Amino acid sequence: MGLPKVGGGILKSWMGSNKNYFEGGHKFCVNDIPNESFITWTESGIKFFPSYLDDRQFSRSVTFAVIRNPFDWLVSYYYHYSGYFHKNSEHRGSFGCVDYHGFGNFNEFIDAYCDPLFKWHIPPLKNFIPSQLFDKNGKCRADFILLNEDLNETIDTVAQHFDFRLNHNTSRMKYNFMKPKREFIYNNELIDKVRLKCKRELELFGYDYKGWDESKVKLPYDGVCIDMTKVKYDIYNDKLVINDKLYKTHRVENNIHMNRTFWPQFHFQKAELLFSEKKYLMAKKEIDLVINMVIDNPDYLNKMTSLSEDELLLGIDIRGFHSPGTMTKDYLKLKTRIEEKINEEKKSNIFKIYIFLKKVFRRILRLR
Repeated sequence: MGLPKVGGGILKSWMGSNKNYFEGGHKFCVNDIPNESFITWTESGIKFFPSYLDDRQFSRSVTFAVIRNPFDWLVSYYYHYSGYFHKNSEHRGSFGCVDYHGFGNFNEFIDAYCDPLFKWHIPPLKNFIPSQLFDKNGKCRADFILLNEDLNETIDTVAQHFDFRLNHNTSRMKYNFMKPKREFIYNNELIDKVRLKCKRELELFGYDYKGWDESKVKLPYDGVCIDMTKVKYDIYNDKLVINDKLYKTHRVENNIHMNRTFWPQFHFQKAELLFSEKKYLMAKKEIDLVINMVIDNPDYLNKMTSLSEDELLLGIDIRGFHSPGTMTKDYLKLKTRIEEKINEEKKSNIFKIYIFLKKVFRRILRLR
């Protein structure tokens, strides 16, 4: 899920060659957020941000997002530049915010972002930085969250878990050398303004101007990913609700959450991919795993709704059934298609054996 200025470019270069990796792009989980400043889109007549939930592939996938320190995020937001061969696509600032608002310098940008009365070009990104992850019911649609600062280390664990091949030939420095270091552009006044404005994000993820402090993370964290599934955010009224029991520091050792979590969407997507490659027996293995764990498991729905806090922290979790692509009928339909192909192959193989034996028998008769 493509939050702006969090490392989406480097993720694409690392994992984009994998058939089961899909870049979600810059969208929201609602479909009525207006686009006024992004020239590339406005010239094409796109007046509203698209919704992840309207993307069929999204609903069939394990979804994740990347979060970044707000102090660094704002620097990257301001200094972003995009320009192509025709001038109408050129814009400064993320989604063209610098040109749209006419900011003369970074101080003006921060003053506007932190001013509660200033109408931002994309209001939800000013209200709450990860607002793109929440649907109209306030539910976070990202299955897990990675930290931008740790991507070099954590991406290997994620890749191993989801069978990704990584291309580490691209250095992150290639993407960052054009932006000034934050200590050269923040003064004490700007720091205080951002601390007040982004208080929720800083406290939730354990950030401060000095950096990231794992001991201050307020959500379940296993050394690789943060779980935001118990956080609710009202994107229309800017209201954040957090389960009180989870709003304290948690740490799960040895990446146990990532390694012990069962992701139905991942196995479903893998089965679809194997099916498209005509590897039907391997596809059946994946879809049977999903059905045995989910559909034929009478305790599944209970587990989904009544996990104790201790169980959540241990990573004894089964994800799924939160989007159209993970409904029972989709699993069963794919299973039927796979079994039909396997039966066709069996019949074809039997017929091939019959023809082969027939030819052998004829040769034997001729030799006699």
